[in-house]
Parts: sequence; C-alpha cells; structure tokens
Amino acid sequence: MAAALIGPAALGAAYDYGESPVPSEMDRIRQQSLLENKIYDDGLLRYDLIQAKIDHCGGVDADNDAHDWFNELLEDSVGDPGLMATNGGTMRLFNFDILVGDVANPQEVSALVIGVQMAEGTYAISVEPLQMLHEWLLNKYDVSPDTASNRLDRLVGEMRPLAPEVLDIQETYVLLGRPPGELFEGDPGYWSGVGSYGNCVLIEKGGDCQHHLTALKERPPED
Repeated sequence: MAAALIGPAALGAAYDYGESPVPSEMDRIRQQSLLENKIYDDGLLRYDLIQAKIDHCGGVDADNDAHDWFNELLEDSVGDPGLMATNGGTMRLFNFDILVGDVANPQEVSALVIGVQMAEGTYAISVEPLQMLHEWLLNKYDVSPDTASNRLDRLVGEMRPLAPEVLDIQETYVLLGRPPGELFEGDPGYWSGVGSYGNCVLIEKGGDCQHHLTALKERPPED
C-alpha cells in the first residue's frame, strides 16, 4: 500500500501548493500527535508546510522534489521490514520538523532527551551499542543535565513531549547497524554485528538475540 501524504485535499480547499496550510488543520495534527503521545505517522507531511524546510532544501522547487523523492522511497520500502523501520523512522523525523515548525537536529534533540533523563533520575543504562551512542551524543553536543531541559524547550517548544521518540528513532538506526558515520567508521565490523542483533530483536522479534552481542565481545581484536 502506498504511503499516504498530507496535501491540498487534506488541508482544505483554501490550501494551494506552496502556500501555508489552513491553520486549524495543522493545529489538529499537532494536537493529535500530543494527545496520542507520538509523532504523526499517518503519512509524510508536506515539506512546504513550514518556511524553514523550504529554506533548508534550497527553495520551493527543491523542497517539493525532496518531498516527492522521499515519498517514493517510502512506497518502495513497503514489504521490506528493515527499510520500513529505518525509512519509517526518518519519515517521523521529517514530520517532527513540521510539527515543531523548524528543522530540528535529531541528534541534538536526542542528546538533550538523555540529559533531561539524567537530571530527572529516570535514565537507565541500556545495551552496549546504545551506551556508545548515548556517550557520543552527549559529548558531541556538550550536554549538561543542568541545562538540557531549557535547551530542549528552546529547540522544540510545545512538541517537547514527543522528543523521546526522536531518541527512540536514533536508537533504532543504531541497533540496525546504522550509527552516525563517526561511530561506524571507528569499527565497521562491530556495527555489522550490532545490525545482526538489531535485526533479530526488532525485525525478526526472536527470542534468543543476545548471542549476537556476546559474539562481538568475544571476537578477536582487529589489526
């Protein structure tokens, strides 16, 4: 089934391609996301709903081309659980931008979510690959638990309740063997093994996946 998208019909007769949406409809989508406590995922929201996305893409035409290309990628992903997990996550990140009204850096948002959890005493140590991701994020964005909450408010505003999902998406990428380039380049073999673990847990939903991580600990050091 092709991925749905929000366009002129869904936003009302007053909507014209490239113009602002009917405010009440975008308000409804934002409120729906907050009420359900999840980033809108019924389809790919149009990039041209916010000026920041148009500017980020380099103009209306480039913005529309980028939207159409990714929507086609979503359609092509149907039937491949791995691609549906990763590209579906990316769709939600793009939709998060629209909900926020700005192009949010998902890695920084994720780092700040971790910082807030640490400040609130709700942070829990996870499996090694995610520990590595968390440490990398905290260091890259110089996150302090003392200031993370205020910074997160400034970045995402009222969409803050949805920010933990941004971290969840980053973690899914990592578990499927797709960490940030800097981490991957440091040890490609390790992340390939992590991908086997993530595929077992997230895609196959196997009952015995830990052996993939155990094998990583036991592997001989690389030259």
